[in-house]
Amino acid sequence: MASLFDIGKTAVQAQRQALNVTGQNIANVNTEGYRKRDADLAEVSGSQSELTSITSQIGLGVNLSEVRRAYNVFLASSTNSSQSRFESSQTFVETMERLENALLPGEGDLSSQISQFFRTLADVEASPGDLAPRAAAIEQGNGLANAFNVTAFVLRDLEAQIVGTIDQEVSEVNRLVTSLGSVNGKLRSSNLGSSPPNALMDERDRLISEISKKVRISVNYGPRFDVNVRLGEHETGPLLLDGEKSQAIRAIYSEESGVSYKLGSNKVVKVLDDGGLKGLSTALSGSSLELEKSKENYRRYFSPEIGDEIESGDLTIGQDGSRITDVAVLFTDIAGFTKLSEKMDPQDVLDLLSEYQTLMVDAIFQHKGTVDKFIGDAVMANFGTPRSHGNDAQNAFDCGVLMNHKLAEWNKTRVEKGLSEIQHRIGIHY
Repeated sequence: MASLFDIGKTAVQAQRQALNVTGQNIANVNTEGYRKRDADLAEVSGSQSELTSITSQIGLGVNLSEVRRAYNVFLASSTNSSQSRFESSQTFVETMERLENALLPGEGDLSSQISQFFRTLADVEASPGDLAPRAAAIEQGNGLANAFNVTAFVLRDLEAQIVGTIDQEVSEVNRLVTSLGSVNGKLRSSNLGSSPPNALMDERDRLISEISKKVRISVNYGPRFDVNVRLGEHETGPLLLDGEKSQAIRAIYSEESGVSYKLGSNKVVKVLDDGGLKGLSTALSGSSLELEKSKENYRRYFSPEIGDEIESGDLTIGQDGSRITDVAVLFTDIAGFTKLSEKMDPQDVLDLLSEYQTLMVDAIFQHKGTVDKFIGDAVMANFGTPRSHGNDAQNAFDCGVLMNHKLAEWNKTRVEKGLSEIQHRIGIHY
């Protein structure tokens, strides 16, 4: 039978150990990944040798039976999923803000530069004998070329930054997964027949949380508290970590499909569910889309040759200083378009204009011309801007001939469809 002193001694020792747990919680309040500990006290039962013994009913005092971590699998999984979604949105917004700041419309943006350039060309057309509008057009052309070069540089630089960040994040994910595999090995070897060290469990959960910020994952817990990790929110996703064996992720870039991710040697994931990498991947696609919009913007007006120079950043105008040059101006429109359109449905009118102007613009670009403007059914083009090719008048004449050929071929197709032929007019000034 235990004495009163012995029972009291167990109480003091148990409470001292419980206070040690509280002190550990206070000391690690700012430690990353640390989870609060709870001390469980349990009665020390007396001997059960005699069923009627008074000693067995009194007991022998109290002891510290277990130190538990404040942890819930469901809450941890929900928190990691929410964090993954937040990081995806946050990373995307931050990256697109940088793109927006680079391309935000303003007084000197690309669109206004293009409009101003063609306004100066219109001044040249209105006063072909006046040298001042020509000098202004050359100066504005230099500004436009510089604006194209700067825009292309900014977009490519932003894309390069996003790609670099994606590669860094992929490397970090691989490092974290490898570290988690190492923790799995320690958990498997440390808890044979007993509970694992709480510090290892904290490190396991910290690594899972860090991985979740970068990619959405699903986690399965093993009987020894080790984990298997799969990519994506579903348990059928590709395996990232199986025990201590991890699969490395690698980013694959393509102009057609953007960025995808390869796991190991054969598994390719085209779209991530959530996480910072998802936000970066979406932002990279958005940056590429803006670059394509920019290309479409200037390719509506410039020949493929000039467009290629704009994309490569090599476009210069008046490289040796301002100079006066002659420009050929071509104008074409559909004869009798007003009366013709009065008898047609609005959609048919739009289709007619689209087909006609597409043919005419193609002819302009084939002869190194630049589209000045679209005026209703008319197309106005210049030959010799932003750079003279030495035979601009001949290019304009050859373009007019090609326009007639294209119209004749188009009329054959229209007649076969039961539609009337279209006539047009072409004027050239040099």
